[in-house]
Amino acid sequence: MADYDITAAFEAIENELIDSMMKNFSRHRAEETELGYNWSQWQAEQLRGLEEYRRKNKKQFSAEFSELNGKISEMIRLAHADGEAAQEVEILKAIQNGFKAPTKPRKSSVARFFKVNDRKLDSLIKATENDLQRAEYATLRRANDQYRKAIFNAQVYANTGAGTYEKAVDMAVRDMLRAGLNSIEYKNGARHTLSDYADMAVRTANKRAYLSGEGKKRAEWGISTVIINRRQGGCPRCARFIGKIYIDDVWSGGKKSGGKYPLLSSAIDAGLYHPRCKDSHSTYFEGITRAEPLTSEEMAQLEENEKLEQQEDYYNLQAEKNGRIAEYSLDKEDKKTYSQRAASAEKKADEIRNERENVQEYEKAKTIKDAEKFALKYSQSDTVTIDSRMKLEIVNGFNKAANKVYQRFGRRIKINGIKPVKTANSKYEQASYNPKNGVLSLKNSSIETYRKNAEKYFANGWNASKDQYGTFYHEIGHAVWEDLTREAKNQISAIYRREKRNAYLKWMEMGGSSSGKSQADVFQKSLSRYAHTSTEEFFSEAFSQIMSGRARPISREVNAILNEKYRLVR
Repeated sequence: MADYDITAAFEAIENELIDSMMKNFSRHRAEETELGYNWSQWQAEQLRGLEEYRRKNKKQFSAEFSELNGKISEMIRLAHADGEAAQEVEILKAIQNGFKAPTKPRKSSVARFFKVNDRKLDSLIKATENDLQRAEYATLRRANDQYRKAIFNAQVYANTGAGTYEKAVDMAVRDMLRAGLNSIEYKNGARHTLSDYADMAVRTANKRAYLSGEGKKRAEWGISTVIINRRQGGCPRCARFIGKIYIDDVWSGGKKSGGKYPLLSSAIDAGLYHPRCKDSHSTYFEGITRAEPLTSEEMAQLEENEKLEQQEDYYNLQAEKNGRIAEYSLDKEDKKTYSQRAASAEKKADEIRNERENVQEYEKAKTIKDAEKFALKYSQSDTVTIDSRMKLEIVNGFNKAANKVYQRFGRRIKINGIKPVKTANSKYEQASYNPKNGVLSLKNSSIETYRKNAEKYFANGWNASKDQYGTFYHEIGHAVWEDLTREAKNQISAIYRREKRNAYLKWMEMGGSSSGKSQADVFQKSLSRYAHTSTEEFFSEAFSQIMSGRARPISREVNAILNEKYRLVR
């Protein structure tokens, strides 16, 4: 299990806590009389519901937390083993290139060092598990407190002139929906959700375990010199360390007397490897490794990239907050207002991401032949054949979507041709992709029709995206799937199986077929009903949502795999 799996699992729990709370408010409406709403009776009913909510959550999520925490130990130990294996490969390659490994230290000193290293790893695992356990139960308490607070605030807001029951409840829960269940308070007073805290804690622990594994293998070969790597997307705070050489006294057992370089611990004390740090180091092989500090121009670019990343994160967060308020608002006007705010924030985040990734805007082709020429930029093929019957509007829309995918991931796509969907199928089928020949079939209607259908199918839960190009992204997703490694496919398949099983269990809790709902209806809450049908459709639905913006937790899991296993760093 990767760290992004853990984060997504905690985020799913938070969402379920909020979802269950809001269903209670929607299900048990206050009785309206001639004198107004009977708030006292409603409060008594909601408080009974709160007790049931508390008992159910404690029973259900305590078991889920226990299972997740058990996987964290395994994950950290695997990261340590990965670090050892990767480092051995690096050292052996250096030896092939002429590096003379130092004399190995005595077995007794190595054994002492390994015992200390193992104790450090055990302490890291224990500390991470303990921190998360405290955070987990703080989240359950926070959910109960927010539920109780909303019960009493609803009447307060009604008395101040909120008017309808829906308005009063929306006002009572708005702060909670905006912030999420931010149960973790840092020393500086900032509050964070469990999923955000878990992301920081688990990534940090995994990184330290990996570096510990690398250090253990260096110690076997009597090497302790390391160099801070050059990389794209690092943080300016640590840029001053890039290209510098250190003696690793933290993980490789190095000592000040072992060379002319400063200790790595001094760099860490100065800020290297702070939480969520993107930097890393590798072995420095004297006479082989080149030390290249960043230029002033590269430093400036690093700072500009971080500024854009922060802006993108801000608007993504605004989209998430407003989207959550829109989803659970009882009042129709509130739902509309916050949906518009979420869409505006999504658009702004997308614009900033395009600027950060230097995505070049597609210029509309004036002829089908021109469109074919442009398609060669994103296609793996030397020729792309577009049926002359295709409307230029549809072809230009698809080329724009495909260009955005290519710019984002840096990989050419297996698309060799575009043709219209057969007339007999056009009523039911928007598009299809043939993986054998790389030919795409598109409904030859209009972009406006695609937009309306996207909104309709998104509203009823069938599709994961309401973007007008959502169908195009879905079919491109099928082409991307064909280009993924087996490892990436296995990881995505595991997510699909997990979510399908969770949907089945929830469906059974609801009463199964007697509930009047299907398993796909339950799966819809995670992504879409269409995503329930197969692993490939699940991936393409997630891919469509990733490209359209405002991805749900499950799509962000898939995106993390794509960034790690598919995206080319340019």
